Amino acid sequence: MKKSPLLLGFYQALGLGAYISLVVAFMQNAENFLGDVPEAMVAATGLTLFVLSALMCGFIVFRQPFLLWTQKKNNQAVATVGYTALWLVILFLAIITASSFL
Repeated sequence: MKKSPLLLGFYQALGLGAYISLVVAFMQNAENFLGDVPEAMVAATGLTLFVLSALMCGFIVFRQPFLLWTQKKNNQAVATVGYTALWLVILFLAIITASSFL
């Protein structure tokens, strides 16, 4: 089944939102998981999580557009990245709006 770039962008933004939620949950509970650790370990863990997050976000956002690009579907690839960014902005605005009611 062929998905439109708009729908694919929505799925990718949803997946990215889920991944971000998992990272936030980990960060909020890291002290419970890791306990009392040396400051250097906290820095190393934070930097490792940052690099892993960049890798995961890149994979989620650019995997399908890369596959489209290799199939010479350049317009669909660019549109998918654009729609993913648009859906992420909408998700961000929804979170900001919802948090103002809390």
